[in-house]
Amino acid sequence: MKIQEWASFIFVHCLLSDEKITVLVIGGGGREHALCYALNRSPSCTAVLCAPGNAGIAQSGDATCIPDLDISSSDDVTSFCRKRGVGMVVVGPEAPLVAGLANDLVRVGIPTFGPSSEAAALEGSKDFMKKLCDKYNIPTAKVLHVSFMLIVNPIG
Repeated sequence: MKIQEWASFIFVHCLLSDEKITVLVIGGGGREHALCYALNRSPSCTAVLCAPGNAGIAQSGDATCIPDLDISSSDDVTSFCRKRGVGMVVVGPEAPLVAGLANDLVRVGIPTFGPSSEAAALEGSKDFMKKLCDKYNIPTAKVLHVSFMLIVNPIG
């Protein structure tokens, strides 16, 4: 999904609701900076937070960066959202999506934009994707599945 589509989805959600919300953007790359930029201009967002964020996001003023939030811990992100009154989370990076962050947030009632861990596996695991394509005869480039074991000789 393109950045513009993500931002449009979030804006529609915000505009359909009368409430003004604080949005937490998870990640620290260019995609997340673009999301922070767009969200910061929405009249429906009272604040935009970004974890961990980056120097460019912080310097631009598009979001308040939260560098010490452990985005690999669903419990930490959930606790942060509850303490700060976050009304929506947007998860950008692949790793937390594959690990199930979006699943966990939705499970505890925090509105979240990002695919489930099952859907994220399509992008997060090239091996999974290739096997899925092979199973359903979906055309894709040829691949060679390789596994290896590194044997270290401690004696010599």
